Amino acid sequence: MQVLSEGKKFERYRILRPLGSGISASSYLAEDTRQQRAVMLKLIHNWSPLSDAARRRFFRELQNTSSLAHPRIAPILNYGEVQGQLFVARMFIPSGSLLNDIGRTTLRPPLGVPTAIEYGLQIAEALFYIHQMGCVHGSLTHSNILINSDPSADAKLQLMLSDTSLATFVRNHGKPQFSYLPITIAPEQLRGQSVQASDQYALAILLYCWLAGHPPFIGSSEEIGRLKNQEAILPFSHFAIDASEELERSLHRALSAHPKNRYATIGEFAQSLKRIQRTKKQAQSILQTSTILTPQSTQHPEPVRRIEPDAPHPQPDPESTPQIQPATPTEPQPAGPLPPAPDIAPGLPDATPFTQPDAPIQPVPLPDPAPDKDAPQPPAPSKDAWIVITSPTQTEPVTYSITQPETSLGRAGASDILLENDNTISRHHAMICKNDQHYIIYDCRSTDGILINGQKLTEESGTILKNGDQITIGRYTLTFYRSLPPDVIKNNEKEIAHL
Repeated sequence: MQVLSEGKKFERYRILRPLGSGISASSYLAEDTRQQRAVMLKLIHNWSPLSDAARRRFFRELQNTSSLAHPRIAPILNYGEVQGQLFVARMFIPSGSLLNDIGRTTLRPPLGVPTAIEYGLQIAEALFYIHQMGCVHGSLTHSNILINSDPSADAKLQLMLSDTSLATFVRNHGKPQFSYLPITIAPEQLRGQSVQASDQYALAILLYCWLAGHPPFIGSSEEIGRLKNQEAILPFSHFAIDASEELERSLHRALSAHPKNRYATIGEFAQSLKRIQRTKKQAQSILQTSTILTPQSTQHPEPVRRIEPDAPHPQPDPESTPQIQPATPTEPQPAGPLPPAPDIAPGLPDATPFTQPDAPIQPVPLPDPAPDKDAPQPPAPSKDAWIVITSPTQTEPVTYSITQPETSLGRAGASDILLENDNTISRHHAMICKNDQHYIIYDCRSTDGILINGQKLTEESGTILKNGDQITIGRYTLTFYRSLPPDVIKNNEKEIAHL
């Protein structure tokens, strides 16, 4: 695998500095010279030559994970292959992950129960969405949990997930040259199987580490694997943790060796954590209220010494002299209205959209998931530009509406506009980018180039498309329109053109 130094260029990215290397890829902070933004560029490790089937699998998986759109998931901005090197570019998060110096300093276990559960619910929210979309993260570790907030602020951290399914792909197809596996790996993943319940297992491992400051299994790799299968989990009492039995039972269930013995979904696991969080906050509120009331109830008002006219001066009764002593249940309450009964602390502001379990939790149930039970629907596209594609193998043209900031054209399976019936077309041939109100087409270092109205497009320079421009790529003719062509029937419009 190539190693890039500062200032070098890879595809359209200029390397600013290396960020490190993991099991799946080498990471760089890079500048996207086309979009003028910083990105995290990952070059997938070439531990061994990838087969064509493995490459197709990479593009299929990245096509799925790049469509994930959630505030707790770092979006994938681009992916592809350059001279046999697979790469992924995603949003750059300045604070980095929980594994770097900032993360280790900011999140320092052991954490209190409410804080650990709050962070666990943030991760569960992202996993719930990933599972709804039919994906599995597969490698939930501190290295791919990002800090998406100012770590120096007093507020709680806001966490994000990255690299969904990437490490799983490398382990299954890249054949890494070392057998290291993270502590969060579930027993079934040791046998090469990753399922959605594997993510639940990994989250339970992280929660245990945040609470105890130690993993639940300690020993060599072989010993840890055996302990996981035997469910030999160190009890919280071993670390003197102030955690309820309910929390310990919840984590033990999520850490079951067999996936079927865990919670049915990550949402059900989160419901259990939410209930424990509310119970803990309620107990803390009652304790704080009792602390406020206790000093007031042990102090008596200063007795007013009154002297009646023509009456002897009264002597104070020794028994009635106020004494400072511990409060007893029979002491009178202080004058004035008592403070209101403590409210149950509300849930986190960004409540997790998990499915309500069969036995609803009272009195504050978790919010229901999005209205669409199958999958979240994307917002209605802004159809302000179109490409009418004439294929060498079809008699009728096909209309493609441009709804994304970047639209890729080529012979690769991941291309937005797939031009696969001409072998002279490069896998990543061209890119149409939306910039303000303009659409700019770029040649992605293709073999045979691009013609715009008969004139060859200069590589890497780009040109602004105008209404009616004709784009020639191989034997395909594409016509650009800023408004829907009148002679095109809307029923022929397709989001992805398979030509």
